[in-house]
Amino acid sequence: MNAQEWALRYAAAGWRVYPVEPGAKKACFTGWQTNATSDPELIARQWRREPYPNVGVICGESFAVFDIEAPHLPAFFEYLNAGGYILPEMPVSATGRGGLHLYVAPLPSVPTTRNLALGGVHIGEYKTTGGVVAPPSTTVGPYRWLWWPDEPLVT
Repeated sequence: MNAQEWALRYAAAGWRVYPVEPGAKKACFTGWQTNATSDPELIARQWRREPYPNVGVICGESFAVFDIEAPHLPAFFEYLNAGGYILPEMPVSATGRGGLHLYVAPLPSVPTTRNLALGGVHIGEYKTTGGVVAPPSTTVGPYRWLWWPDEPLVT
């Protein structure tokens, strides 16, 4: 699927989307947090030209995102394994820099975006505000779905 088709799929799931400059993480317009949309007609207009804009999705409404940076993935998984923690089924995507985005239900006790640390080392962010770039966007590398509950999206 192309970026427009994915933007429409996200909108159908209730996620608000906004166009992001091709190859980048910068929104195509100011006011993107307020003007992000789930309107299929507006999405069709915003993603009508190739190269399609990247796809941004708004955090904190339908989901929050654990954004784990690539260099810290080994420590993150070591922490999970050592504690016997198992991640629940959730959408998981690889980021353009090789990190992970873990899409989760927002935690009401954490109303704003927070830095994540393990052993005092910054490993990423828990994002409940703003947005993230989503598959099939490309920055340094491609964003791609690794898992979508009920349907693996390994591509």
